[in-house]
Amino acid sequence: MKPYSKQVLSISIVLLAFILGGFIHYKISLPTWEDQQVKIYNFLSPVPVDALGNFDQDVLQSEGKQEKEQEEVQAEGKSIEELIREVFGDNADRAIEIARCESGLRSVCNDGVNSNGSVDCGIFQINSIHGVRSKWLLNPDINIRVAYQIFTEQGNFSAWVCDRKV
Repeated sequence: MKPYSKQVLSISIVLLAFILGGFIHYKISLPTWEDQQVKIYNFLSPVPVDALGNFDQDVLQSEGKQEKEQEEVQAEGKSIEELIREVFGDNADRAIEIARCESGLRSVCNDGVNSNGSVDCGIFQINSIHGVRSKWLLNPDINIRVAYQIFTEQGNFSAWVCDRKV
C-alpha cells in the first residue's frame, strides 16, 4: 500500500465518523411535534404563542369564562367595536356588521359542531379549520386579528356566511 493511501484512508474514516456523529446528534436533537406546531403557529399567527398560554386543546364552553374575557377587554377601556376599528381601519364598518351578524359581538363558540367536525368561535365565529385553538379564539383581540388576517388573505368577507346576509 502506498503511503498516501493510508492518509486518504485515515482521513476518509475520520470524515465518515464525523458525518455519522453529526447525523446521530441531529437525530437526537430533532424537535418534538409540539415544538413544530408552535413554530408553524408562530409563523402563521398574528399573535405569538407565548402570549397565548399553554398549548391546550380544551374548548372553553363556560359562559362565565367567556363573559370574563369580554369584561377584561372592556376594562382596558376599549369596546369590541373600537378594537375592530383599530384592526380593520377603512373596512371597519363592514367588519362590525359581519361580527354583529355572526356573534352579536359576543365572544362565544357556536352551540354545536359543524357537519365537517369543525367549530366556530369568537367575535367573528372563526372556524377551527384555520388552525387556531378555540380557547384562543375566545379572546376578542386574537379573534379580531385572525379575522383580519383571513380578510386580507381573501381580499373580502366571503369567508363569513353573514357576508351574504347583511
